[in-house]
Amino acid sequence: QEIPDAHLDRSDDCRVVQQALSELSERDREVILLRDFEDLDTAVIAAMLEARPDAVRQRHSRAVKRLGRAFRRILGKDRKDT
Repeated sequence: QEIPDAHLDRSDDCRVVQQALSELSERDREVILLRDFEDLDTAVIAAMLEARPDAVRQRHSRAVKRLGRAFRRILGKDRKDT
């Protein structure tokens, strides 16, 4: 799914990503950072978090959905401000 307003400049992109991540719980932020920013394998993350790989996959999936809602909320606010 495409994130609205793909014309944001790079500094705005960074601000939006940081703000969206800050809205997540520490647990959600952790799994997203490990999987998507550090590019770690699910099995490695599972060992780090002392969780089963299927639990990590499910946690990541739910965290990504919450991150998407945070993006939409932030970008919706930004559009109204301009």
